[in-house]
Order: sequence, then structure tokens, then C-alpha cells
Amino acid sequence: MAGEVGGILGMILAIPVYTLFRIIAKEFFIKWKFIKKITENL
Repeated sequence: MAGEVGGILGMILAIPVYTLFRIIAKEFFIKWKFIKKITENL
């Protein structure tokens, strides 16, 4: 999906951006069920 939307740059940035989102979510939004699910193994 990142390749379709952002081309080569989107593919390169997709994983670091997703990881950053997971870390921020774990720190600030841990009470939400969705956030608990995506940050289980972090």
C-alpha cells in the first residue's frame, strides 16, 4: 500500500513510521483496546 501511495519513498518510510506510531501509542494511549492489541509485543 505504501508503494502505491508514496512510491519508493513510501516503501522506505512505511516501517519506521509504523514503528514510531506503535511506540507513541504505547506511551500515551495504552488504555484503548486497539492500542493494547497492536503494542502487545513491543
